[in-house]
Amino acid sequence: MPVVISHLNCAGPSNWGRSVEVLKSLDATRDGQPVGCDCYPYNRSSSSTLDLKQVTGNIDITITWSTPHPEMAGKLRSAKSPANGT
Repeated sequence: MPVVISHLNCAGPSNWGRSVEVLKSLDATRDGQPVGCDCYPYNRSSSSTLDLKQVTGNIDITITWSTPHPEMAGKLRSAKSPANGT
């Protein structure tokens, strides 16, 4: 039975640049199992749930919206700014 991995991506700083490794792994798997993937063709991502393991302080985060804190919409949380977002 064929397997399709949907939205294959290398999310989070520790995985950036690993696409060649991941695709080689899929190619090797194809020998015993039909496998394919689609991918997320963007250099940005969005989520309604925040994986705090990916918030490392070394990347900028743009807050697009927040139901409990609408005043934060459109603000940039820079890796260089203090935790209070100023």
